Amino acid sequence: MARRYVTKVFFLVVCAVVFSGVPHSDADETGDAAAEVTRALDALFMKAGRSGPMLRDALQPEQLRALLAEGPAVDKRRGIKLLDLYTRPIPDLKKAKYYEPRIAAVHEAVGAWLESLPRLELAQVLERITTERPSFVPISKETVDQRRAAVDKSLADLDSYIKQNPAKGDVSWEEYLSWSEFQQMLAETPLPLAKLQSLVNRFSVNREGLEAPVFLVFREDMRQYMNAYYFSENKKSGEMYAAKIENELRGQIVVPDIIVDRDRQHALRLEIIDHLLAKVAPGAVWTPLALATDSAKAYPAVVKQLWPGGEVKSVSI
Repeated sequence: MARRYVTKVFFLVVCAVVFSGVPHSDADETGDAAAEVTRALDALFMKAGRSGPMLRDALQPEQLRALLAEGPAVDKRRGIKLLDLYTRPIPDLKKAKYYEPRIAAVHEAVGAWLESLPRLELAQVLERITTERPSFVPISKETVDQRRAAVDKSLADLDSYIKQNPAKGDVSWEEYLSWSEFQQMLAETPLPLAKLQSLVNRFSVNREGLEAPVFLVFREDMRQYMNAYYFSENKKSGEMYAAKIENELRGQIVVPDIIVDRDRQHALRLEIIDHLLAKVAPGAVWTPLALATDSAKAYPAVVKQLWPGGEVKSVSI
């Protein structure tokens, strides 16, 4: 039972990565694109007047300007999040017909700027993955306490919910969840993780009512708390994490060969490479087309370069 629990939660170990250096790009193109974003922002807010505070609150232009000031080394993911703000409607905005095309112009300029940011070529991807491995960082007691506080809150919310919203059928929520036993286990020291996991699994069953947000929040809070508790108590967490990273770098992310759609397999192979790259260079982007049109040939090539002489396994999800 405990072994199965470890398998379920291992991939959620908290780690830290250090990213140094900037991949090659056309600096002039990136600089011109950033300047275009600045011009579009200036045009949007030039005559904002009383609408200015509402626009600033909704679009966070100062955060965007701060990202532009970071230059080519900026974390692209942060830019993507800000870009999303420029696609959302702004309720109660006056003179919307005046502002909407200007907001759209900022959106287009930001999109072009993000596209101009540095991209890693395949050789750089391989170098980063193999030389800048993420290091293990133990989970602190403060983190465990924070996760437990979240569980206590969502547990109280769920307890109130199931009392006011009876389950359909002959089995009550209290019976189905073994609710009293569940709460008793949470009060035990040490935490009986294997037994709790068997009860938490009930939240993932296809049962009417479990799709309610209050159930989903509690399930997620429990997952995070149990993971934090386990790895904070396990003295071998560092060794286990190192072994996990080694297996990933050896291309041993193997999944059932059940998907035959060529485009889907291609996308999934690229996702795996993205997954490895994100561990060592968060925010970096690369050019998938640098691999090859046919990822069935490209992915084994990546694995061979990551682990010369290693076995190339089939990869699909």
